[in-house]
Amino acid sequence: MIRTFLSFFICIVISTNALAQHEIAQSASTLENSLLWEISGNGLSEPSYLFGTIHMIPKKDYFFNQIMKEKFNSCKTLALEIDMEIPFAKQVEIARNMIFPNGVTLRNYMSDEEYYSFQHYVLDTLRIKEKKFKQVQRLKPFYGSAILISELLGKTVAYEQKLSQAAKKNKMSFAALETIEYQLSIVDKMSIEKQVQLSYIDGFKTNPMEEFAKLNEAYKTQNLEVIREMILAESDFANFEKDFLITRNNNWIPVIKELTQKQSTFIAVGAAHLVGENGLIVLLRKEGFNVKAVK
Repeated sequence: MIRTFLSFFICIVISTNALAQHEIAQSASTLENSLLWEISGNGLSEPSYLFGTIHMIPKKDYFFNQIMKEKFNSCKTLALEIDMEIPFAKQVEIARNMIFPNGVTLRNYMSDEEYYSFQHYVLDTLRIKEKKFKQVQRLKPFYGSAILISELLGKTVAYEQKLSQAAKKNKMSFAALETIEYQLSIVDKMSIEKQVQLSYIDGFKTNPMEEFAKLNEAYKTQNLEVIREMILAESDFANFEKDFLITRNNNWIPVIKELTQKQSTFIAVGAAHLVGENGLIVLLRKEGFNVKAVK
């Protein structure tokens, strides 16, 4: 169970970020269709690269084209949002944090009508196995909903895991932009009631796979603007935009500056972090870096 929880923890960012509206030049609406961006200038001796990931993608849809491989192989460090090498004791602690305490389950946070409606939808419409549904009921909604979606997707791939494997093969060094404890704390700032509303009651009003398919297609065509528009359409997310996006992006900028000044670094983060007024592309340009699309 611990390994399952951890594998789905990295899914939360792309599905929960809300992107800021643009107010300055070079906004998301004028960005080129590209997941890969070169960072240069501002005293750097060699370029680094910013890459937008999707944290969970069907195995059949995974791609990392030749130019992406070339730029990745030219770098000496891989920087991800968090350190993927987590000691077992920490894994246990994380898993415990994802579970409702004291025998509480999802049912404690839903009315009878809401619960039975959701149960019917998951078991009968989505055809999730009852055993899996019982497991999900014990998890906080942020994590449980990721597992439900993964069940619907079938075999999936995480870019972070694939990149980590390639980096080890290349004998690259590793860096993290933040700690897993910090990511967990962001989720915990949101009440369980709000998580239930967003992840289940609102999130499963329609088949979530239809929206995921649209997002997946936008990602495969490297269309950052469509990704941005889809996430902005989730107006409820605006209430915690600051915690999930703005604060984290601003926290990452000095870390990215330090890493890129030392040596060429391949920085891989959720694609939603790249765009918007407070996106990494605009923030890095404000710091004096040249940031251009790589195709």
